Amino acid sequence: MEVVTPPSPTQGQPLPAPGPLPGGAGVPPAPRRLPPLLRRAWFSLNQAFRRRIAHLRLTPDQFTALRWLDEAGSEGLRQRELIAQMASDPNTIASLLRRMERAGWVGRRPEPGDRRALRVRLSAAGRRQYQRARVMALALQAEVLAVLPAPEREPFLERLERVAEACRGAAEEGGRAAEGEPAADRKPLLAERSPAAGQSPDVTRRLGPARAGPRGLPDAGGPVRASAGTRGGRRRAGR
Repeated sequence: MEVVTPPSPTQGQPLPAPGPLPGGAGVPPAPRRLPPLLRRAWFSLNQAFRRRIAHLRLTPDQFTALRWLDEAGSEGLRQRELIAQMASDPNTIASLLRRMERAGWVGRRPEPGDRRALRVRLSAAGRRQYQRARVMALALQAEVLAVLPAPEREPFLERLERVAEACRGAAEEGGRAAEGEPAADRKPLLAERSPAAGQSPDVTRRLGPARAGPRGLPDAGGPVRASAGTRGGRRRAGR
């Protein structure tokens, strides 16, 4: 017995034109979001730098510590000052410095008059290690910034520094709020950091985070600084 299928109501009619595919022509691009862009840029940059200095048996964290100590000169830094510079925690930095001390790159001595405080100084071997890695850091920065026209690179880094300062201000504001400080007593952190009219901002211009330690984006400091200048009386030059 033959079964006959009744015709579809649309049979014989032309098919509608297909709509635009997601992300295709005619569809507005998804809005760019700051956190994933920063995370993707930092993670990729950190991984690239880590691979380039792996033969030196050096990590990006250690490179950042060497850079701060090199800039501090012969006086070195108190260990708690280095913790603040790397925006890390005491345990992470203490562990980092123990490894660097075993490698012969740094030395730690108690502070005169305050035996609980340790002063960290760069050794000659540590300075040589830093200089070797710095060459690779500068090369990596040049490669990354080459995607921008030369006149746009410095303004880009200045804007990135402003974003970094805003992020730090938001973190500090959140911390003070969590500690119960009344909102009326909190100073406008970002306004305080804005340069005066006609004055160039004091920018760090690092291609990397300002924090060390395990937080999804490992290690601190990133590879390089882009310009020379001064901060707090210390030399600030390209890493």
